[in-house]
Amino acid sequence: MFARVLTASCLLWMAILAGTAWAGSSELQYSMKRFYYGDAKRTVDYDFSSGTQNPIGGVDNVDQIAVPESAIIYPEGQTPSETDKINFVFNVNHTHFTLSTSAASLVLSGTFDTPAGCYSYGCSAAGGMEYTNGIFNMATAQPLAETAFFHSVRLAEFKAFSSEKYNAFTYGFQGNNLTDAETCPQARITAKWIKGFYCGRLFTGQLVLETAIYNNYSLLRQFTVANGGGYAIEGLTDPTTAVVDLAIEATDGGATVNFYYRVGGGATAMDKASGDWVLYDSYANTGTAFYGYPVNKGLMSLTASDLAYPPDVPTDISINSGKGVSVSASSSVSASADDLKGDYRVVNFEPVSGEKRIAYSCTPGSLTAIRSSFSGLAVAPSGLTVVKLKSNGVSTPFKTYRTSFDAATSGDWAIADASTGNFIASGQTLTAGKEYYLYLFIADNDAVYDLNQASGLIEDPAVLGTGSPSFLGRGAPVMLLLDNRQ
Repeated sequence: MFARVLTASCLLWMAILAGTAWAGSSELQYSMKRFYYGDAKRTVDYDFSSGTQNPIGGVDNVDQIAVPESAIIYPEGQTPSETDKINFVFNVNHTHFTLSTSAASLVLSGTFDTPAGCYSYGCSAAGGMEYTNGIFNMATAQPLAETAFFHSVRLAEFKAFSSEKYNAFTYGFQGNNLTDAETCPQARITAKWIKGFYCGRLFTGQLVLETAIYNNYSLLRQFTVANGGGYAIEGLTDPTTAVVDLAIEATDGGATVNFYYRVGGGATAMDKASGDWVLYDSYANTGTAFYGYPVNKGLMSLTASDLAYPPDVPTDISINSGKGVSVSASSSVSASADDLKGDYRVVNFEPVSGEKRIAYSCTPGSLTAIRSSFSGLAVAPSGLTVVKLKSNGVSTPFKTYRTSFDAATSGDWAIADASTGNFIASGQTLTAGKEYYLYLFIADNDAVYDLNQASGLIEDPAVLGTGSPSFLGRGAPVMLLLDNRQ
């Protein structure tokens, strides 16, 4: 049971990362083997087999790698005009990334922590790495815009991906209409390797693709796990050997954006005609058409955060103050509905977080509050249940939902906003993907909720979920139970 993967907790998506604490740079790494850009006037196909990293003048923390002219392909027999000639440059923010160009592919490792209010590549708010043709004047850039294009990228060697971390690679473009520089339709793909609970869903170790459409920083559409979407690629079981191509396409005069993937890395070309692309999401824009051009708009970045949030006994809250709390062990492990039925005889119950287990000492007889983080899903506390897990077949729900520490008694529970500490009303719907605290109130030597009856020692395994749990009594055969899960 304890060998199960650690539980996941969903964090907010790339566009709202400010203030989030990310994992250390040594824990993040992937390699980008190829970059492809295509429109009616030119294509770029570059595999990063060579490249020179050079600093940008006047910007201390950003280096560049220029795509060689030989990688830019123009239509046969066509002499490119000055507006057709483009100079692709990858800007790498080395405040957040380390970069190796000695390998056969571009290897990035690092973290991502956006300074609040920063929107320029120089401080990397738009990504740890991006590409541009160096044109930052909108009037000059507009003639390059196309309403039919196919951007793609090949990823491999997700060396840092594991069940302990949320790991994501984000790739996308930002277009602009031809008349108004303030209208900026954007399309992005985020690829996440997930093993464990994430936004209330249990993943078994899959690469999950999410998409988002923005217009001048206004969200138009999301296809994410947090809002019930996301596309899990089947058949990828080992992130360290996976090779995945991602692509974004504009069609219908810029009115439609399509999202593709393919696996295996067998195709030598990266254009649409190379085949085997799988369309997994599409968006029809009813407003401004998408115009793609390579002007500081390609986004590539790594993000990561802890997926597993072991419970703790916080000493900075009133109910635990002065009670000599000392934690001896804690863990957070994934437990599916079938696991709970087999291990604890709990049925008609769908877990939305991992199994939280903690052991600690305190002043004998004390009432204490245990706290653990979980990712919100679109349900109110009144639609959730916390189950005290007991392997002898007498698991039981926690009792009364509270909105303050003052009224709590042993066996009660509560949910609070992790960012403000404010308790959530029983009927208030949680925000999908937002981080919350689950509080469990347990008194030392409580015969029902404290599994360790020694004085001054508390042990608590519990799980949060939905449904109307039933508890199969001691000794009854699990296989004979009719399980009508809610």
